[in-house]
Amino acid sequence: MTVAVRRRGQGATFSQNICIMDQVKIFTLYVLITCDIFLLVYGEMGTEINRNRISKIQSEKLSGKKISRDLRNREKRNLYTRFVRETNKSRKERNKFGQAVYFSGKREILKLRMKGKRGGTQLPRRQFALELWVRPEGGQTDPTSIMELIDVCNKKSHKSVWRIGIKKNIFDDNRKARLYFSLQTDRSSSPTVIFSNTDYLPDNWVHVTAVYTGKQMKLFINSVQVAAAFAQQGDVFSHMSTKCKEVRLGGNYNEHSYFRGTVDEIRIWNSSVSHADIVRMLYDTRIHHKGTLIFRDNFKNLKMWRKEHRKLPELVPANIKEFSKSTSLRTPFCGKTVCDDPKLVMSFVNNPDLQSRKTVRYRVVNIMNDDGSNPSVSQNRIRLQHETLLKAFTPYNISWDLEVHKVLNTSLRNRIVIFGCEDVRIGNEVFQCQHPLFGNDDGDCDEIAHACEGSIGNGRCDPECNRKCFHWDGGDCCMFGPEVHRTCLDPSSPHRGYISIEELRNIIKLDGSTHLNVFFAISKIGSGLMGLSTFPWEKDVYKVQGGVIINPFKFGIEGRTNSLVHEIGHALGLWHVHYGVSEMRCDSPCAETEPSMILGDDCIDHFTPQQVARMHCYLDLVYQSWWQSRQRVTVPVAMSPKVVAADSSSMTMAWIPPLGELDIEVGSVCNMCSSEGTLSQYAANASASVPSLPDQIFKPEEAIGPPDAEQCKPSERAWLSAIDGCGRLQCYIDLYFAIPVIPNSLRLWVSWNAADGIKDIILLLHGGGMHRLGPVPAYCDMPFTARLDLKDKVDRVRIYTASAYVGIDAIELTSEANYIGCSSCNKNKYKVVRSPPFAGHQSPVTFTESYRDNEVVDGVTYKYRIQSVQGSKVSQMSPELVYTHGQSFCGDGVVDRSLAESCDDGNIADGDGCDSDCAIEKHFHCQGNPSLCYIHKGDGVCEDFEEGSSIADCGFHTPAGYDDQWASSARANPFYQSRDCPVALIVGRPDRAMKCQNVFDTNSIWHPCMHTMEEGDFWVEVYFLKAVVATEVTLYLGSDGRTEINRTTKYIDRIDLIGVDNQTTPLNPSKIPIDCKTNPISIPVIKDLSTDFLLTKGLRIAFTSFNISIAGISLRSSKFLDPVRISHCVLGEVYSPHSGLCVNNSCSGPTCGHYVIKHGIARCSGSTEGDICTISCQEGYSKSEFVTDVVCLDGQWTSPVPPVCRPLDCGWPDIPHTDIVCPEGTTFGASCYFKCQLPARMQGLGNGSMVTCELDSMWSIPTERCDIQCPHPSLQHAKPKGSACKRGTQSVGKTCKFKCHKGYCVEGKPITRRIAKVECEENGRWHGDRCVRVKCPDIDPIHTGMYTCTERQFEGSVCTLACPQLESAIRCLPGGSWNATFEKCSSTKNRKCPMLLDTKGLTFSCIGHEVGSRCTVGCKSTTTQPVLTGEVNRLRRRSTGLIDAGDIVHTIVCTELSTWQPNPVHLECVEKCNPSFIGDGFCDSANNRELCKWDGGDCCEQTVSGGVVKPFPESCISECRCKDPHYVENKDHQKDFSIGYKDRHRKRHKVKPA
Repeated sequence: MTVAVRRRGQGATFSQNICIMDQVKIFTLYVLITCDIFLLVYGEMGTEINRNRISKIQSEKLSGKKISRDLRNREKRNLYTRFVRETNKSRKERNKFGQAVYFSGKREILKLRMKGKRGGTQLPRRQFALELWVRPEGGQTDPTSIMELIDVCNKKSHKSVWRIGIKKNIFDDNRKARLYFSLQTDRSSSPTVIFSNTDYLPDNWVHVTAVYTGKQMKLFINSVQVAAAFAQQGDVFSHMSTKCKEVRLGGNYNEHSYFRGTVDEIRIWNSSVSHADIVRMLYDTRIHHKGTLIFRDNFKNLKMWRKEHRKLPELVPANIKEFSKSTSLRTPFCGKTVCDDPKLVMSFVNNPDLQSRKTVRYRVVNIMNDDGSNPSVSQNRIRLQHETLLKAFTPYNISWDLEVHKVLNTSLRNRIVIFGCEDVRIGNEVFQCQHPLFGNDDGDCDEIAHACEGSIGNGRCDPECNRKCFHWDGGDCCMFGPEVHRTCLDPSSPHRGYISIEELRNIIKLDGSTHLNVFFAISKIGSGLMGLSTFPWEKDVYKVQGGVIINPFKFGIEGRTNSLVHEIGHALGLWHVHYGVSEMRCDSPCAETEPSMILGDDCIDHFTPQQVARMHCYLDLVYQSWWQSRQRVTVPVAMSPKVVAADSSSMTMAWIPPLGELDIEVGSVCNMCSSEGTLSQYAANASASVPSLPDQIFKPEEAIGPPDAEQCKPSERAWLSAIDGCGRLQCYIDLYFAIPVIPNSLRLWVSWNAADGIKDIILLLHGGGMHRLGPVPAYCDMPFTARLDLKDKVDRVRIYTASAYVGIDAIELTSEANYIGCSSCNKNKYKVVRSPPFAGHQSPVTFTESYRDNEVVDGVTYKYRIQSVQGSKVSQMSPELVYTHGQSFCGDGVVDRSLAESCDDGNIADGDGCDSDCAIEKHFHCQGNPSLCYIHKGDGVCEDFEEGSSIADCGFHTPAGYDDQWASSARANPFYQSRDCPVALIVGRPDRAMKCQNVFDTNSIWHPCMHTMEEGDFWVEVYFLKAVVATEVTLYLGSDGRTEINRTTKYIDRIDLIGVDNQTTPLNPSKIPIDCKTNPISIPVIKDLSTDFLLTKGLRIAFTSFNISIAGISLRSSKFLDPVRISHCVLGEVYSPHSGLCVNNSCSGPTCGHYVIKHGIARCSGSTEGDICTISCQEGYSKSEFVTDVVCLDGQWTSPVPPVCRPLDCGWPDIPHTDIVCPEGTTFGASCYFKCQLPARMQGLGNGSMVTCELDSMWSIPTERCDIQCPHPSLQHAKPKGSACKRGTQSVGKTCKFKCHKGYCVEGKPITRRIAKVECEENGRWHGDRCVRVKCPDIDPIHTGMYTCTERQFEGSVCTLACPQLESAIRCLPGGSWNATFEKCSSTKNRKCPMLLDTKGLTFSCIGHEVGSRCTVGCKSTTTQPVLTGEVNRLRRRSTGLIDAGDIVHTIVCTELSTWQPNPVHLECVEKCNPSFIGDGFCDSANNRELCKWDGGDCCEQTVSGGVVKPFPESCISECRCKDPHYVENKDHQKDFSIGYKDRHRKRHKVKPA
């Protein structure tokens, strides 16, 4: 901030810098100081409040005039009062969100303090609303929990009751990650999950609200309802299970998923909150609904939470910004940049000033001989081509300035420049580079391989031998000579006669920073390519490899000059350019078949207005450095400002910034600086652990610069090591940065195989250290992002990949704000021009894209235009905003039909259902003032405007006057059928929520199977209950046959109607294209009236694509008109349109009486002949989908399927740890009874262990539950640590800690480890660590038999070595080490052990037989290994510490007693364990040995996963019993380690605990 201060008594003049405005801070303060006045003038940044008042005072003071006392007092009072008011308001606005809590993803989980536990809150059970702000980083584990309510009574399962999180929304490995809300009430057997409508944006704040009304779930994103569902009903959980519920924030420990990102402003209500309230509370931090708000935290501290693990998350400033009062542009789905935004395009179209004349520099690269002869193209051809360019573009205010760059190089001129075929692809056995110059791709394109015998290396070039397989004729064709460039095909030879365009560009080294470069090259035969161009969004646009490539035979020749016009159109950002060329697939959702009013990107013979607009847009956005003259102008604001707020005395407007970087040279550091002064840079160089091979496509250089690879596919624009064995070879890429900075954040684009693809990210610091991020989760369709907290600059980043096929596209480092290197970069400012002008006729200047006009009067019309100013350069005026103060405007919250508004949600943001022009966005519905917008499709509510169009909400629609039948039976080609694809799946109605997509649920949708090829003779026949005159056939697709690899349109080849006589009649058209976008597909049955009507009983559908699946088929017919039956009515009968039957026309015909159906309601048209009754069932009952109306016929009510209202079936109850009996069945009204399975115990209110099947096909919430709990834990040789486990029983999954007694440590852990952990298992038993005595290392086995120990090798034991001359003793110290070591007895030095012979399948390999010599022991059979057996060793171990029976022996030692230790007599070759089956959940008899660790615990109930032993094979009985002596099943053989002595004593003597 610049403040002018003049001290009292130093004169009465003002500083000339008094109105210079701060460019960084949000608010500006002007301080005016004179000898007797102190004025504070305050305003929002970008405004100059009361500028006329300041100007008046300043002008008077500068002119020496005395300022009147009244003026001074009045100004002082008014302006100071306003300053105080605005300052307080601004401070409140800036700080209202305070702090937020940041989770780094490193196991930081918070637990909410509940009521009764140190204060806290009582969680809602019936209805609730949950609100929070969340800012997720890119790349999360799948799924990731942000905040959830879990059941903690079973700590192993930790069932999630409700959750806000992130997960993928498709059956894919690493993309489409979205925010979601899941809920599973105690009545439901599975959770319901609803997703946001779009993928989440990394590092963007989003407001999330989840609501449950007791019947409906709703998810709101930024106050917009984006999803809803009715699958869950009733209370969330019962009162008796309240104590088991706990709120967690930051992740889920059991799922090993930890949230990375920031959370703020959590609120929980014990009632549902309305949509209007959610909108009102979006940016309002005040408390609403105080009566039902039960919890709120704005994270001033973490007192309301307890940590789950050791680490707490970090409190950081909350930088939530209101986006609803600002304007922005978005790249549309079918576009690449904002220049494809239809609103911006139409602004250019409708405002000719934005299309002012631009002269663009381009450069023709003309290669010629050293003496200037033989140029690639002549000067006349260049002139003719230049005239064509001017003629094509000048009418659109785009002119071209030509420069010819001559390259004098005979060697280059003699070579043919190729494109579309790299030299490394020649001769790679793939038909890619067909051209005579390349030997038809080294023969890869020849139908018959050439033979070459006896000609290799004969000193002359033999064309038939000039192949890679013949070593290029032994080098004869590449010997230096005047014609070598015509014969040499070897890609590695410097004399070859061709060069790739990439090589040529690298030799010439002309970048595209100031000119569009035009090169000449030819393409392979049959490619159809006349040229190539770099699009403006590609990373090479300014680099050496950028520019246009054109075939020289399509340049500057009469009738062949349009190709360059076409390619330059691409360079200026057009997908399609006229003259009949299209680069977009026909099946692309973005393809245009005619010039639209949005993009106008069609293939016609001139530029459309929309194309012209986009070319000018890209010249502003990307190519400012190509303009011929930019000395006096800068880029204008391309759209008119918009009104964003207004009150009685002011109006606020906002606008988009100018396109592109302003007046910044290509390569300047200012190109990388943001308005906040942060520097963001991509990698400038790269290298990899595995050097690139000559023919490698995925080179490290592809990861340099901004991301440009195709997402979620193998792309040549990304780096892949492409070498198998990354796990062994440590595949990594090093990415270097031009400017070392202390980074604030990192962004990494992983374009392919992103899931678990990054093993480690290491930031190598300027000072020599490093910072590791470890393995990170990533998605292929969004960058991985991470917040960094470093103190040193980063030079490079090393990324380790988990496989050879992980694609690294780009990396970006961003510095902290106010980076010193950005301080010298000029900031753009804006001049606001108004008509009528502002007071004083001075246009205010602002540094932000908004302005508040405080000088407006009701009823007066104002015109505003914005002018961009940068230094001495000014732009043209923006398009005009015309505003009458007091008028309605888009964003005022009131729908004004006179302004063509279809909605108004009170803001001008896009993507929230009501766009910035107040038009309802696709898939949304808006209502009210301000408009409340919601996605209506799939919300479970059938609204009037959805009738007939939304299957998900309104069901399958049948128009009035028609009947629809669903297939009642089916059969398919048996060659392509199996149990995996039963044709019965096509029978009946499909699921209303079913979606047509590439990946579908094979368990609910029929598809052909048992076939691996793409094509086949696939057909299916379906039949219906009633034969009718068909009017329409409808197919409900599960998939349309497209795959990620093959996107071509697939067809239904034929549909035949099957008549009652089994004859077939084909439908027209015979070949029907199918597409998920037009699902379902309806085919009308067109009748030739010159032929007889036919009754259809079935359909036959034939197709050839294996990937087509069908979910259902319906047959439509007229309800009141059946020509076939009419023709069959006989005398005395009349056709009844009610029933579609011939009925008796006698006035005294029989009647049917009153129709009654049990548990149902019949609505009848009457009871006479031909009348019908429509059946509906009472609540709790349903009828078959094949039931039709009941018809009165011959005095009887008849129907093809007798109508029956059957009770709804709730299915078998799912109540954990119970035995259930249902004597009344499981249908509506029935009750089931349960009792607990041991060791579970009944917990609850004591109201009965019963559940009832209710109206919604769900069981009632049980008032009691069966919980498994473990008895009070104790551990031998240890005492409890902490108070949590000192008393009472504990829940499953509870972990208790014990501290081993002095002299004891945890078994299997370092001696210093004395904290043991045991966990309550689902079988009600404790399992975990044991405390064992501290033991010293084994004594050298050469002393075996020569020493004795008082307490083996335990702490305090004294071992004495008895040598013939003297004895020596050593002591085991408390730290687990000996105080000394035994020396060899002098009398035993010359002793030897006996020779060993191979025996019993054992082999011995010895180096000497003296004392201390060792022999390697092995087995002759590779399936066995040597093992020590025999009780003698077990007994000796107690005093000597020798290896034990059952141990694997690899070596034996010659002892001082001249014996081998262990004794070879006790060695046997035993079958090896199968490690693949150890711990796999099945008890394998071959592994049920101590050697195999008792099959990893699979054979004992106490240690097997799930607590149930599963023998393999099933006939295994005795060998699959629990043999492990350590566990309870074998307690008679060895004491149980998991419980203490007191507990065992009570069990044996039936002593009740005190």
